[in-house]
Amino acid sequence: MTVKCVSSEVKNTIVRAIREQGASQTDVADAFGISRRTVGRIIKEAEEITDFTQHSTDIELVCVVKSLGITSAKVLEDALKRPALTLNNVVLYIADLSDDNFDKMNTLVKRVRELRKERENAAA
Repeated sequence: MTVKCVSSEVKNTIVRAIREQGASQTDVADAFGISRRTVGRIIKEAEEITDFTQHSTDIELVCVVKSLGITSAKVLEDALKRPALTLNNVVLYIADLSDDNFDKMNTLVKRVRELRKERENAAA
């Protein structure tokens, strides 16, 4: 149930005083001229909002992960183990290729460039 006898600004001040400054509910109640029970309801209301916000964030995170094709903890674990495709990692990967695999990679890169040019020419 929403506390209506206190403005949002005062509620925020009360919550900060208790959470961040360690003030007691009794001290806050006395300072603002409200009952200790009202202070307790304000704190409970703030916790419910925080819980809802966290729940919403969790749901958004799950949606993003699923949109990336990560459907299980195992798939996520495997994805995190793969190195990022940064220029430095690509250079390190290519430097470690055997001559035969380097030639295959070079042929593949040439073919990809040819296909890209064909696509660009077809679009023009």
